[in-house]
Amino acid sequence: VHLHKPSDQEVAERRGEMDWVSEIRDAFEQQRFYLLYQPIVSLAQKDLGYASHYELLLRMRDPMGREILPMAFLPAAERYNLMVEIDNWVVREAMRYIARSGTSHCDSVFLINVSGTSLADVEFVDFLETKLQGGAVSGERICFEVSEASAISNLRVLGESISRLRELGCRVSLDDFGSSLGSFGYLKNMQIDYIKIDGGLVRDMQLDSVDAAMVHAIN
Repeated sequence: VHLHKPSDQEVAERRGEMDWVSEIRDAFEQQRFYLLYQPIVSLAQKDLGYASHYELLLRMRDPMGREILPMAFLPAAERYNLMVEIDNWVVREAMRYIARSGTSHCDSVFLINVSGTSLADVEFVDFLETKLQGGAVSGERICFEVSEASAISNLRVLGESISRLRELGCRVSLDDFGSSLGSFGYLKNMQIDYIKIDGGLVRDMQLDSVDAAMVHAIN
């Protein structure tokens, strides 16, 4: 039983999430999702003149054409089981983009963000295998990125999925590392190629000795 109050924040949040479900459905129908790509540049190899890694980032446009960042609508997608559908779209679009990039980025690795929910879904991993075995894009050019919080809630199944993807040449990145208790324990039991240290630790590492020590230990 949940006692309703007009000012109830939780009820307001749930209502807002349900509104986002309709917005996500409309965005699919009206083709308002799109991807941006962000170069990841090594500070130690600035003389290379190009980025060897790119992260593909999901965005949505509202009906007026304004950009909507994913954290506005992804919580609703997680709660109402829409993440696999979104991740399917992201993978298809990412593969199309990478295939079109041709020789200009032939040695580049592209990071594709997917949810732990999707990676724990056998049918979704089957879909990834089918796309990669199709031959348009080599697995060596793909790195699937999953957040630490999303990964640890599906740890056992996720390990099996990661093994399947690595057999196809893909790499795996763990985002927001250090945001959860027992991070090192999770890392020890996962086949991870890259970690992205949580921004909460990196942001103040020049000012906070504890943050600096943690970042140093993770490295």
